[in-house]
Amino acid sequence: MKNPFSIYLKKLQGPEEVISQAQAFTDDQVKRFLELVDESAYALSEWMEAVLVFENWAKMAGRKISLIHQLEYLSCCAESAQGGVKLPLAVLLEEFLKTNGVES
Repeated sequence: MKNPFSIYLKKLQGPEEVISQAQAFTDDQVKRFLELVDESAYALSEWMEAVLVFENWAKMAGRKISLIHQLEYLSCCAESAQGGVKLPLAVLLEEFLKTNGVES
């Protein structure tokens, strides 16, 4: 199965560590995360841009957060936007991080 996560991260010139995590996804993981993206109001490109924001936040906070955990967290952010005002996913992420923090 083609892995659009690693393709987009390469296109956006994401950190090599994150790209290699995406490349290591199993077909089941790719399918699961694509379903999360499809169920949300956000395009895959917005998810990948939010991953880069998340990665930058983690770096500034001295934290290491796996790509799988980041995508699960972004899923929660995307779910919160359903039915309300649609902010960009990266903006929602920043608000969630300020309000709730994140467990690694």
